[in-house]
Amino acid sequence: MVGQCGSGTTCSVALTSNTPGYQVFSAFISDSADTNGSHALAFSQSIEVDWVSVDLSLAANLHTLPTGNVSTLTETSSADIGPSPFYVQIWDTTTGAFLVECGFGTTCSTTVSQSVATTHGFIATFAASSRSYPPTLPQSASGKSYVTWTGSGMTISLTAPAVTVNGPGTVTATTNVNVGPTPYYIEIFDEAGCRIALCTTGTVCSTGYYAGRHVTSNLVAFISSADTAQPPANIQASSNTATMLSEYIG
Repeated sequence: MVGQCGSGTTCSVALTSNTPGYQVFSAFISDSADTNGSHALAFSQSIEVDWVSVDLSLAANLHTLPTGNVSTLTETSSADIGPSPFYVQIWDTTTGAFLVECGFGTTCSTTVSQSVATTHGFIATFAASSRSYPPTLPQSASGKSYVTWTGSGMTISLTAPAVTVNGPGTVTATTNVNVGPTPYYIEIFDEAGCRIALCTTGTVCSTGYYAGRHVTSNLVAFISSADTAQPPANIQASSNTATMLSEYIG
């Protein structure tokens, strides 16, 4: 029993679910001790409520740019969030600041800028309406997207196969400069914050990566000091986030 009313002609209850799926509901008239309708005098028709899983992705149009310039963050949902009681929010995870909230559609966008050299991480969530991070009743979240404001002139991009089957896929970071003569390195991290590659020279850094059976991982690369922490120290450039699904067929 999810609700009970002792008077009037209507009875309402607000429900939510933290996991995708559907449930069937019906109403009945009975005494207050009856929780399953065994003493019911009348039953309503049944209705089905479906909580739909919504996947989120977040991308910046510019991941490395000069200080003072603007990058646009765009969240994309796998389904229209309008029919749900939840909202998409975009957050600056470096500061915990709320940026924007959207209540319908499949996209949500905002712009960000910094006046000093810095790197910030951003994430989109699907949750109850909130202005504090993390939001309440979280349903799903995107991978973290990084934006670096710098005057280094360096850039880096990341590619990875969308799906790998029964083994690793090749993840490749590409820079616009040879990092060998610089004091910096090419580093690639997975969603758990584990460094999966470190390259000391060249413009290309590749590694094989397997997230595990039926696991989706979001990968990101940096030009930075050699550092096992994510984000690493002294970031000169941040890449796009590459999402890879590791499948197993056996």
